[in-house]
Amino acid sequence: MGDRIGRMAPSGWHTRERGIIDPSSLSSPLGVSDGVICLVRDFYDAAVSLHGLGNAPETPAFNGSKAGRMAEGYALVLSSIGAPSLSMVLEEMIAGGVTRVLVLGIAGSITKECVIGDIVVPTWGIREEGTSHHYLPSDQEVAPSPGMLLSARSALAGLSFREGGVWSIDAPYRETRDKMEAYAAGGAVVVEMECTAAMAIAKYRGTELACILAVSDELAGESWKMGFDAPELAGGISAICGRMPAIFR
Repeated sequence: MGDRIGRMAPSGWHTRERGIIDPSSLSSPLGVSDGVICLVRDFYDAAVSLHGLGNAPETPAFNGSKAGRMAEGYALVLSSIGAPSLSMVLEEMIAGGVTRVLVLGIAGSITKECVIGDIVVPTWGIREEGTSHHYLPSDQEVAPSPGMLLSARSALAGLSFREGGVWSIDAPYRETRDKMEAYAAGGAVVVEMECTAAMAIAKYRGTELACILAVSDELAGESWKMGFDAPELAGGISAICGRMPAIFR
């Protein structure tokens, strides 16, 4: 039994062999090299509204996606929640010709210095989701690509934002205080479900990628504080979406 468990552990999931299913067999050429993946509907709707994309052509249907619009020079896609869905969307966008990707989502703060509505740019990640371990060895740290990270910083110039680690986890109801405190002490600032998978896939595929997150809830206090309907969160999302096109310049 011990040997079987060892073979099933995350460190044993990675292989250098090619996948049997090629994402290009399920993808269509997009005609653009830039892509934006929204991990929640609020980001997608804000981007569509701010940039007048309501009547823009739809993107091809990606596995794991809910909606998509073709903007001038980039594809905007709404992904279903979770790293597995994000992985299919990202893989098929890359197969369709995208070489630079911006991932937009919400996250919970794990430090009292970061509150609802704050903007966070992850610079490294803690891989507690399963997807990334199929792309990179489990002991390899993930991070955004340097070029896209620099572009994100430049596009957000003039706005207040925080940088630090992102903790990505498949089990949001198993975010425990002991781990939260340990990760925060090590420099992580937020927790969510997809970013480290996105970083790993981008690295594996040789794609430029960065993430920008808006804080939707706070975990570091005495009790969980929700802000999913807070005006501060809506303001943070709007501010990020307003700067979105500048990232690809």
